[in-house]
Amino acid sequence: MRANLAYPQGYIKSWATDSLSTAFRRKTITYLQFVTLPRMARVELTGEKYILRLSPWERFFALHKNPEAPKSALDSVTQVVDPWTRKTIRGFRAPGAAIPYVLLLGTMRFRGGKDFTAIYRRKPADVYTFTSGEFKRWIVSAK
Repeated sequence: MRANLAYPQGYIKSWATDSLSTAFRRKTITYLQFVTLPRMARVELTGEKYILRLSPWERFFALHKNPEAPKSALDSVTQVVDPWTRKTIRGFRAPGAAIPYVLLLGTMRFRGGKDFTAIYRRKPADVYTFTSGEFKRWIVSAK
């Protein structure tokens, strides 16, 4: 025969508001702050070169350090409304990370060279075209 395991009235409620629950909430909030990306990729002009600054998480998922290009190599900067079209994205991603229409980080390789992409959701993107350097284009989501 099973005993009736009845808890005192308010036991569960008092546990939920106890300090253990507060500590759990603090740990959860700290974890979420750690996981959330604080900033997106941004292009900076430093001296005689352009640097695409990536957050630590972006560098991890793109499997690449901050790309650099000489200032004299910049050919044009254009903005595209939908960066997920085949006209904008060329080739296949290797290496990097991708979730279609959510995230595209990394190198796009095609027959004529390589592009670096940092595209988020369906936001407009800036396309930086270079005449020389490691990448032909940088495709970066606009803020």
